[in-house]
Amino acid sequence: MSIVESTKTNRIEKRILVTEENGLEIEREFRVNTVNSHEDFIPANKHANVYSLKTLGQNKVIEIPIRGISYGEWEEIENKLHVTELSEESTEQEKEKQKIEKEKNVGLRRVKVFELATDKNVPGETDEDKVTWLSENISAAELDALFNCIIERGSNINDGIALNEYNSALRNSKPVVSTFSGFDDWVSASNLGSIFRMQRPFEDFIIEVNLRQVTDSRKKQIDEQSKAPPPPSRPKIDKSTGRQIGMLYDYNNPNYKAQTKIANRKSLVNIFEACLPFSLPGDSVDKKYKWISELLLGDVIKLRNFIENEVFNYRNRIDFF
Repeated sequence: MSIVESTKTNRIEKRILVTEENGLEIEREFRVNTVNSHEDFIPANKHANVYSLKTLGQNKVIEIPIRGISYGEWEEIENKLHVTELSEESTEQEKEKQKIEKEKNVGLRRVKVFELATDKNVPGETDEDKVTWLSENISAAELDALFNCIIERGSNINDGIALNEYNSALRNSKPVVSTFSGFDDWVSASNLGSIFRMQRPFEDFIIEVNLRQVTDSRKKQIDEQSKAPPPPSRPKIDKSTGRQIGMLYDYNNPNYKAQTKIANRKSLVNIFEACLPFSLPGDSVDKKYKWISELLLGDVIKLRNFIENEVFNYRNRIDFF
């Protein structure tokens, strides 16, 4: 693989020699940005795009300027649109109530996302009025199209088209092989870390982050430091026999939910701080989480999923060949 670097940006042109199925070798070229600092991660509200929506039944297009939704904004929306958790003892009436809550939240979530992404207010005095206005004035297909565009494309939930081609080219290129002559060699090879890659759908380049490797003891420490508390529980009694047959857990308990939220935020900070090649800005967990929360929703989700699946739990990546 040959690399041509740019002195003005972190962007490089990577030329990868790939062996095709027919045995021929071809060179593929990709544009890649390497993240070396927290400043290389741009906040969600700085990612501006224009979405062209073709209206139904007409040869007309409306261009809607949008920006992506941040991880923190999505978290706040989901927390406000809480749906009551059902238990084994939930009645049919409670189940029906939850169903109604979920249906109502679809419209409310749409209103919040539209207003954040466009920086415009949906007509209406209350959130319920706004849901009604959208329902009565815009087709369901167009509402879904804009919502999906904001989340999947503008907020980086989907991948850009070049990412699969890049990953495929890397898989078909020759691996770097080191020889084991002692356990120190294993440590040296492992300390090279993993590379996280993503391509935002609205960008024409791939982003790479060289992650630090996490030892088994450090992973256990992170797990212990950010362990969520167990939910309140009480015995589950068989009404016919009066015997205990298990436990019932109260996942709706306000104190449990608050403590779980704190633990999840601390876990995210600890995971990113352990793996990213730079220090998170801020001198406290809250300030560091604030920086994370302002990033694009997809940036955070993809990075966390990669770390948890490929750095912390990478059994499926171990190959013998």
